[in-house]
Amino acid sequence: MSMLGAYMKSLITIHFIALILIFTTTPLQASIPLSQMPVKAHPLPFCFSALGTLVSDQKVKITSRITGYLKSVKIKEGQRVKKGQLLAIIDDANVNGVILEFRAKVNQASSALKDAALDKNKFAILFKSGSISENEFRKALLAHEIAIEQLAASEANLAVAKSQLAYTNILSPINGNITELYQHAGDLASPGVAIARVETIQTLELKTEIPERYISKITPGGDTTLTIDAMPGTPEIRGTVSRITPSSVGGTHTFEVFITPLAPINALPGMFGRARFFIGVENKIVIPQSVIVKRHGLRGILIAKNGNDTFRWLRFGDVRGNGIEVLAGLQE
Repeated sequence: MSMLGAYMKSLITIHFIALILIFTTTPLQASIPLSQMPVKAHPLPFCFSALGTLVSDQKVKITSRITGYLKSVKIKEGQRVKKGQLLAIIDDANVNGVILEFRAKVNQASSALKDAALDKNKFAILFKSGSISENEFRKALLAHEIAIEQLAASEANLAVAKSQLAYTNILSPINGNITELYQHAGDLASPGVAIARVETIQTLELKTEIPERYISKITPGGDTTLTIDAMPGTPEIRGTVSRITPSSVGGTHTFEVFITPLAPINALPGMFGRARFFIGVENKIVIPQSVIVKRHGLRGILIAKNGNDTFRWLRFGDVRGNGIEVLAGLQE
């Protein structure tokens, strides 16, 4: 049985046992018998509740692979985009200039190769007839080989320049939402400088921080339950611990824990949520909520003492079915 199953089973078997309590907030006459319940702590599952934020499991910063001025930006913050959708266009004037430059160098190298080939053939005939030395013939062969290499290098540079032309159209690598837009038309785009950020919304995680005293009780793959603050009244969502950051967060003695819901949720990144982790079993006192009274804004109970009712303030914890935990103010 999973920890979550054990937790639910324990909730069903809770026995409400409390001290001498009075079940009404109106003053009692001496002739009315006081209802009494003996206090006794009962083993109950202890769960730690942690506040967290929904985050996307995939965030991509959109950057340019070339340097150039943004000719147009096709997106706005909050806009949904699809994989392969055009996000921005970079002015291709510089790229086209480089392409023309390397195309000219290819033509030059091609002409040089033709001349070198003619010289090679001519020097071969002269060498056979003994009109030139072997050293002169060798230089003609070397010039021909160099011309071949120069043409190959120029063609490679031209191919690279042409490939840069494709990078003037910036496309979305994933399906998601534009969560931030850093640059606009007219700004200078360059490699490593983000233009926008895209986050997927298909799969969200709850990122929370757990104190070091509880982190040893939480393991990847463990069960947990989630609630989303922006979705009140919805049932608890089952989730699983996907990963735990192995180092504490900036000296706070807390560790980041990421929880993946087991079912899709209709929420957005940045929404607050709460996760409940089963830590273990503790002896706790639970009383019915019906016996709680208020005095001057404080919640507590009426205790029968010497035939009179006395208000006692209590500090309460989690709700357990029709009952509620007493954290302070009552003892066995």
